[in-house]
Amino acid sequence: LKYFRDVSPDIQVLVDARAAGEINIDTIIPEGGSLIRDDGFPKWRGSTALTWKLGQFTASGFASYVGSVIDDDISVGGVNLRLGDYITANLFVQYDFEGGFIDGTKLRLGVRNLTNAHPPLDSSGFGFMGSLHSPVPRYWYVNVSKTF
Repeated sequence: LKYFRDVSPDIQVLVDARAAGEINIDTIIPEGGSLIRDDGFPKWRGSTALTWKLGQFTASGFASYVGSVIDDDISVGGVNLRLGDYITANLFVQYDFEGGFIDGTKLRLGVRNLTNAHPPLDSSGFGFMGSLHSPVPRYWYVNVSKTF
């Protein structure tokens, strides 16, 4: 819950100059202090999965949460851009065949990024923070597998 960095003496000179109005207030300076929510370090991040099985049927869900972060590369009036929370969910259902030639065959139908969540836009050349977010839209899939 803590991530802190001290300011070096050279950087402190720049911070003081910006505070005194000697340099532009929007000048990006790697300041010290708490780095939580700063450029790729969300305060909260988590995931959960739930799988239910009954006989030959299986259903499963997965959800991922990434808390908001601050984009240090964009500043307007001295305030950096806030990138919102990002939540994605995946689901699948599966049937396991038994008996005869199809014994050991599994048929799975699933969806990734169920809500078609779009990552928050940032200042990178990609338009999203790749270390935290994914630009992959919702997609459905079918998987057939067989064990021998």
